[in-house]
Amino acid sequence: MGKYDAVYLVANGGTKLSPVGLLSAFAPTAPRRLYGDERPAVYSVYPAGLGGAPEVRPYTRHELDLPDILRVNGCTFATCGRAIKIWPAALPGRVADERYGADENYTMGLHCEVHARFNAPVAGERVPFATLAATVPDAYQKWQRTIEAAHRARLLNDDRLRDVYSATLNLDNVARRAAGAATGPPAIPAGDGIGASFERAVARRARAWVERTRHTAVQSVWTDVIVARDRTPHEQDVQFDVLLVLTNGVLIHLECKSAEVDVPDLDRRAFRLKEAGSQLARLVVVLPLYASRADEPWAARLQAARSAIEARHLTVLPFTWAGDPVEGPTFETELERLLAPYGRAGHP
Repeated sequence: MGKYDAVYLVANGGTKLSPVGLLSAFAPTAPRRLYGDERPAVYSVYPAGLGGAPEVRPYTRHELDLPDILRVNGCTFATCGRAIKIWPAALPGRVADERYGADENYTMGLHCEVHARFNAPVAGERVPFATLAATVPDAYQKWQRTIEAAHRARLLNDDRLRDVYSATLNLDNVARRAAGAATGPPAIPAGDGIGASFERAVARRARAWVERTRHTAVQSVWTDVIVARDRTPHEQDVQFDVLLVLTNGVLIHLECKSAEVDVPDLDRRAFRLKEAGSQLARLVVVLPLYASRADEPWAARLQAARSAIEARHLTVLPFTWAGDPVEGPTFETELERLLAPYGRAGHP
């Protein structure tokens, strides 16, 4: 084997006959045969060959992490952004101090403010097309992606046409409101908006649960991850709100949606997650679902969004209020249920 102490043959991936060919090619080196499982997050060693009984072993605390996973998939952290590792690591002050999810009056008031803003009658002149990209860049990009998806599909069925229609109406409404808000007082309380606040609250709760339970399958937790392609590291390709990196390299993205949900866009995000991670990566949508506030108008919209998301066979993880007097599943119990197939909590 020359300079190598041992050769390891990982039998995952490729066609069913790939391991047979590799075993034949590397037979003179007496390779150690491994096979990694998705659920549970363990690997098997085959001392007597792939036809023999395996020895199943849990992953120990290794050093492979999110940067390595991105690198083997042709991705990297974007130079124009950031990526914050929050476990095992210290919790950034801005995340620890976030009022959303800790101050009930502030949290519920923020939802009421956002609901009132987005449901106010649309007034004002229509924004010229030439200025849309500069006025509302996020909404414009979503609209553009919807048009591009319809073009790639070639067959414009009712679902595709409905997506184009909805995206166009949304772009017009958002642009008119933005143009009107530019001349009036801000409709959102001080801060950078409910979306970013909700993401920080989810990151804080997820990290606290992992820190407390020491789940055997969790390798690390990240937030505010901005990813680019290797060949264009200065250009943002996709952003992940909260990422759980499992010990077997599987990524679970907690996509945080606090108010309006562009349901068709979730399919694109799930696709990009698999490109950056693997086909085993999972997108899970986190919605603020507070049982004691279920009668609020803004809560009804989120319940409707939940139904639409689950109709696309995506998982919804409810972000609940700690100590809610109305009993039911909590964020923590549902997170534990989500991760149960991959491993178990180390200790309470």
